[in-house]
Amino acid sequence: MRMTRLSNLTTSLLLFFLWLPDSQIFCKFVDWCVWDPCRSCLRRTRRDIFLAALVLGLLYLASTRTHGWPSVDHRRDSSAYAAIESHADTRVHQTLSAATSRSEIASTPTSLSNATTVCTHFVFRPSDPSTTKAAIDCFRARPIRVVRLFATDPQTTTLLSHKTARGFEMNLNRHRINITFPVDWHMNPFKDRSWRMWLHSLKDMIGPSLRAYEMHPENPSYLLLAKAFAMDWCGKFGHTRPTRWASLPPPWVGTAAFATREYIWYDMAVSSRAVLLMGLLHFGAHAGPEIMSEHEFAELATCQREQALFLAAQDTYFWTNHGLFADTALFLVSQSMPWIHPDGSNWTDVAAVRFAKNVGNLIDTASGVHKEHSVSYQGAMINLIALTDQLGLLNRTALGSDILVRMRQALGWMLTPDDAQPVPFVGDTSLEEFLNVAKPQHEDGLAPQSFPPVGLAIVKQLSTQSHLFMTAWFYSCTHKHADELSFVLTEFGRQLIVDPGKFAHVNTDPNRMYALSPQAHNGVTVDKSPYTACREFGKPYGSAIRLATTHDGFTIFAGDNPLLATHQRVHHTRILVYKPSKLLVVIDHLEPNDTETMHSYTRRFHYAENVALVKDANTSKSYNAYFGPKGDGADPELAAKVEDWSRTANQTRLSLVKARVKPALQGWIYPLLRKRVPAYVSEQTTPARGSIILVTAMKIARPAGLDRSPDPLPSAKLLKPVTWQRNIIGTPFYNIELQLDGIPFRMKVKP
Repeated sequence: MRMTRLSNLTTSLLLFFLWLPDSQIFCKFVDWCVWDPCRSCLRRTRRDIFLAALVLGLLYLASTRTHGWPSVDHRRDSSAYAAIESHADTRVHQTLSAATSRSEIASTPTSLSNATTVCTHFVFRPSDPSTTKAAIDCFRARPIRVVRLFATDPQTTTLLSHKTARGFEMNLNRHRINITFPVDWHMNPFKDRSWRMWLHSLKDMIGPSLRAYEMHPENPSYLLLAKAFAMDWCGKFGHTRPTRWASLPPPWVGTAAFATREYIWYDMAVSSRAVLLMGLLHFGAHAGPEIMSEHEFAELATCQREQALFLAAQDTYFWTNHGLFADTALFLVSQSMPWIHPDGSNWTDVAAVRFAKNVGNLIDTASGVHKEHSVSYQGAMINLIALTDQLGLLNRTALGSDILVRMRQALGWMLTPDDAQPVPFVGDTSLEEFLNVAKPQHEDGLAPQSFPPVGLAIVKQLSTQSHLFMTAWFYSCTHKHADELSFVLTEFGRQLIVDPGKFAHVNTDPNRMYALSPQAHNGVTVDKSPYTACREFGKPYGSAIRLATTHDGFTIFAGDNPLLATHQRVHHTRILVYKPSKLLVVIDHLEPNDTETMHSYTRRFHYAENVALVKDANTSKSYNAYFGPKGDGADPELAAKVEDWSRTANQTRLSLVKARVKPALQGWIYPLLRKRVPAYVSEQTTPARGSIILVTAMKIARPAGLDRSPDPLPSAKLLKPVTWQRNIIGTPFYNIELQLDGIPFRMKVKP
């Protein structure tokens, strides 16, 4: 190191003295240090010495220059815009033949070990053209293959041309928008934070082009549009990587964290970008310099290094499902581009260690349930874990591929036997996010006993296509709804009781606030429960399911609601007594700390969009549910009859609501993202002081196509009011006596 600095100093001093226009200082230097006869010779050869020193100095500086971000002049068009103007359709077609033959040769499969050997003998430096060429050769030694971390929107494939420079339409996160160059990366036309994140992820800008080139390698012009987007983003933001935003507290403005508020460096966007840039560099190397020059490759590779450094850093890592995506992306970069950074080959171990620890936190290995409160994310995690299994990341952990089997079995329990639509809208779930999830086999009977400790209770009867799914779980605020003790119900292959779904990740939107609230779920609210953000819920309680068992052909679930006890000082225990295809009895025991205060308790059942509710003409304590073409269609078919079996039934006010906007949203579900669909909800409101037991019975009607008695409804009633008491050690238990189809049943339930 000292010799290097000395050499650098000597060269600089020599250049300084030789460069002076006035040679007097040089002559004095020569007079002082050189024997007199040689002075005239040295003066005559001063210019020769200067030229030699200049050449040596430049060579030295070129060989020792530290790598950095290539300068970008934002006052002129970047190479992304220049590419649009220079690659017109005629230019594209002129380069097809040469690039095609190159792609065919490069796509010959090569073993991963050989490719890795080629890639580990150098480190990429933007200032060194030889490392750029080596990186290109490394990619050309690998077969053409797209790795999809996230699904892309369907796109009309657009070739780069003069037309695209003037703007064109494309799908971005399920919205059709007009795009022009330079791209306005700060646009937010839908006031949707998820949309902004996916904009910066580049998945719908680069992904379709990579897919098109993978399917048609004879036409590398598909890559030009993807390259234009990547060059535009990298030229503006590639050098702005924050280093500690995950650990910085508010205020955000003025800190390194502020960039994430724009979702420029949001972790999921970075994971997506890293995989897409890797694919673009890979395919660009195959397509040749006519499609991606060495200079463009170096710029994008430098941008890619910033993405990888973000993913590798501990202070920008989140221990949620986002971290699993980050580890997968980092593993891919480390495996395919170990030359991107001196630590590039070590990132494989970094990703594997974090991934194993994070999976252990997020997924219950006994049941295979992903603990982020949503059916959609159970499916998404199955897809991600399956991808890591294919890539070899899962094999580097102690988890093993058995976890995939258990996760798929858990999803099989969660899905309903509804032939038309098997996805229950539990938690942050929407149909679009489930399109790319392979449907597992349905399970029959009571779900394994590993489910209640996670916060789920599920039973299925495939002979009648019946399904009951109850939740009471809280592990974090990730995709958490206030759905304690809520349930969904499917009978004879048709969803009857449903949860609301996701709407969108726009927490300030009234629809999102409603979807998260207890009023949107099938539980009990006390008084006028205001919307409460999850961060105010308190400490996560894990599971509140206390019982899941069978007795005399009935399935019995029980649990409590810790949030109600914490925030409103009311202890709530719910018991479901269920005979598939015949009867569901919902027992709610509410016991306030203050026995003198009058409270108002509201039970809600939310119905599928094709179900209509009609009050019973003979009594105000019951109503009928009908299946119709659109909920209110002609020739309705009886689905169920709901009765109030409570002692306080006469004091209960029954309301049937649909598509209400004011004073508060009610009677809406969100099966698709950002799409509000009207659906009926029943509200049974009962005022009471002190302890109260509310009993709601749903008699399930048999469909018209099945053999049945003249009355499609079963005969059912309570023989005695439901009572409760405590045993010697203070544990409560409930006495339930009912009659179904003339047969009495007696149960003592201890949650």
